[in-house]
Amino acid sequence: MSTVFGASGTLLLYLLIGAGAAFFGRAELFKEFHGAATLGIGVGVVLGVVIGLAVALTFATLARVYIGAGIDHLSLMLLGAARGGFEATFRSYCYAMSPGIFGLIPGCGSYVFEIWRLVLSIFAYRSVHKTTGARATVAVLIPVGLCCGGYLALVVGLQVLAASHT
Repeated sequence: MSTVFGASGTLLLYLLIGAGAAFFGRAELFKEFHGAATLGIGVGVVLGVVIGLAVALTFATLARVYIGAGIDHLSLMLLGAARGGFEATFRSYCYAMSPGIFGLIPGCGSYVFEIWRLVLSIFAYRSVHKTTGARATVAVLIPVGLCCGGYLALVVGLQVLAASHT
């Protein structure tokens, strides 16, 4: 729940910044359209976007928890450290998501949250699965390394592809 709340605050802030930029950037368009109807449509659109984002964010967070716990449990199983079962990994992952409230801090909150989540996951997996800190650390960092390595391979591959077409 803290993750949904933190991410909602960040999304709302970015939505307000975007709406302000769009309004002030296109102020000349509003000179012709005065009245309550235009204002009502604008408020309705913004309200609809906020409600839609809140619903989508809730489902995305639930999906992230299940998928993230599954990936971490797979990493723990590969290292022979999943002694507590998936339920233990799932509970630990949920507890590690609690610093999601830091998403309310604009700009850096989501980054602080992710780093703190990794650290909390390591301590939780070490305790719940009764494994060493090194195994828990490697299990948590395997998915991060695969994602970063895959992204790096994609960027390098696109650069090579772009260079071969010039």
